[in-house]
Amino acid sequence: DKPFYKPGEDIWFNAFVVNSNSNRPNHISDVLYVELIDPKGNVATKLDLVIREGTAHGDFMISDSAPGGLYRIRAYTQWMKNFGKDNGFKKEVQVQR
Repeated sequence: DKPFYKPGEDIWFNAFVVNSNSNRPNHISDVLYVELIDPKGNVATKLDLVIREGTAHGDFMISDSAPGGLYRIRAYTQWMKNFGKDNGFKKEVQVQR
């Protein structure tokens, strides 16, 4: 929901899973996997979210002791994994102490 966070804050998000040709909800997958990856490249948190009518929402709580740095959010479905690693959603967010 924003590009900069502090330890102790939540990263809120809403994901839309749609067919790229029609922009209509995609019903192939029922689960969206969303990962928060820390600055060292480790998966800090992973969420398995149920997709309903092409959407899913959730949040990551950044712990008070989390190191500052550039974090990445990665989201994908099992179906998306069939088409390579570059097919999922990726976003970088900055955590500043």
